[in-house]
Amino acid sequence: MMNNNPETVSTDYEIADRLYFEPITLEHILNVVEAEQIDFVIVQFGGQTAINVAEGLEKAGVTLLGTSFDTLDALEDRDLFYQLLDELNLPHAKGDTAHSKEEALVYATSIGYPVLIRPSYVIGGMGMIVVQSEAQLASLLDEPDHLPYPILIDEYVTGKELEVDLISDGKTTFIPTIVEHVEKAGVHSGDSFAILPSVSISEEIKQQVYAASEQIAKKLAFKGIMNIQFVIKGDQALVLEVNPRASRTVPVVSKVMGIEMIPMATQLLAGATLEELNPSTNNKGGTAVKFPVFSSHAIQDIDLKLTPEMKATGEGMCVGKNVESALKKVFALIWRQKGSLFIQGSERLIKAAKEAGFVVWTGSFESWLQQGDKSLHIHLGDDEEAKEQRVKALTHGVQVLTEYETAQAFLQGKDGDVSPVSLHEL
Repeated sequence: MMNNNPETVSTDYEIADRLYFEPITLEHILNVVEAEQIDFVIVQFGGQTAINVAEGLEKAGVTLLGTSFDTLDALEDRDLFYQLLDELNLPHAKGDTAHSKEEALVYATSIGYPVLIRPSYVIGGMGMIVVQSEAQLASLLDEPDHLPYPILIDEYVTGKELEVDLISDGKTTFIPTIVEHVEKAGVHSGDSFAILPSVSISEEIKQQVYAASEQIAKKLAFKGIMNIQFVIKGDQALVLEVNPRASRTVPVVSKVMGIEMIPMATQLLAGATLEELNPSTNNKGGTAVKFPVFSSHAIQDIDLKLTPEMKATGEGMCVGKNVESALKKVFALIWRQKGSLFIQGSERLIKAAKEAGFVVWTGSFESWLQQGDKSLHIHLGDDEEAKEQRVKALTHGVQVLTEYETAQAFLQGKDGDVSPVSLHEL
């Protein structure tokens, strides 16, 4: 195993015979391949960083298990990706690739504002911008250094977002559960709160998600582990993106659904079939909430307004016998303190917070900061005042929420039970 971050590595001896703390670059990997006389390389478990070296490894004659550059190209190249979905007759957001300012303005108008624009190759949502008007797009494109061509222009769909982690042997697939995001699409999946198994998705949408996932994996003859993200628009589940690798939700799905996804994916990559492995889930009704962790204690000048660009530096998980209990555990400290809340931007949230037994501060923000029992700052705005307030609240050690849906989820925990539940019980 190679990992470039010793801070996060606690690899058991039975997982790897040798562990290299080396940068995940082509040169370093090839050095290890040569030194260890490696036969095959798996890039599916190293995030986007490992996927990015796949082409170079193939060109150097290294055999990759399960992930060829052709597969990656079909998923990373937006035009090829939409072509694949069209061949399978799967609905997706409208989108195009622009190579000039003129093309970008024409495509954006035909797609319809707002649009999501980004460089053609992104990690962690870097450089993604939601553009509301032609004037805004024109001024952005006058700064070519900021947004190098080609750029992707996609329809900005703001429905509920879903994702699945699946394992496949190239012919059949196994999907342990559907993960439901709390915030609407447009918030990076790494920054979103997520509930699993999903709690509010119709059976029809679930079937669309399962069918589309199976079709994509089969069409690509994909082996190993894959993540697919969807957004609900009306009565349709649109395919947003396909990541031909393990995602950050895999450990959560594995624990909550009682299935060892990574060992199984490895066996599939080595030639086993799903029929031989016979995977099954073992969840007795428990629910988990995955939540983002921000380094606001160390980096305090950042506005934590959630956007398509990822700001979280990690994630955590709380489990309960129902979604209310898992949500209450996520925000357990605030429920325990029952300090005053500062809420701006929603009368409905203010009313709901009072009904849940919280004191909602009615004075100025500055006077609230001087209070000793303040617990949570909620400001849904995106202007300078909102940004300044959020940054100040963080420097005072107060948790900040920026989305209506996140605040709703916090208050949904009102009737939850915070007594401990073991994964074995679930």
